[in-house]
Amino acid sequence: MNYLLEGCSEALAPGRTSATLVRVPSPARYGLHKILVSGERPSSSAVKATKDIAQATELLEYMLEVHPAEVAMAFDALEAIGLAKRVRETAGRRIDPASSILGFLHSRPK
Repeated sequence: MNYLLEGCSEALAPGRTSATLVRVPSPARYGLHKILVSGERPSSSAVKATKDIAQATELLEYMLEVHPAEVAMAFDALEAIGLAKRVRETAGRRIDPASSILGFLHSRPK
């Protein structure tokens, strides 16, 4: 969770009568976090894990097209805290081999 909270930005969440200031994670960090979480879900939560991967794939493929440096920085932060290997392993098992995400993950120094 600390990984997600680093690099958050503030945004307004509109309500019926007012808006609330909230903290939102970096999209790149959120996508990588979704991959990590999907690998930690028990087999009884396979539907949620599949949904996590679908969301992560869509978000990260977009981010790799538009803001690849942000994805690289987010992945480097995972590397610094020792979680990059787990993300690579989970992605390798659950993400379509043709995905640009796998190409990105394998291009990063280990």
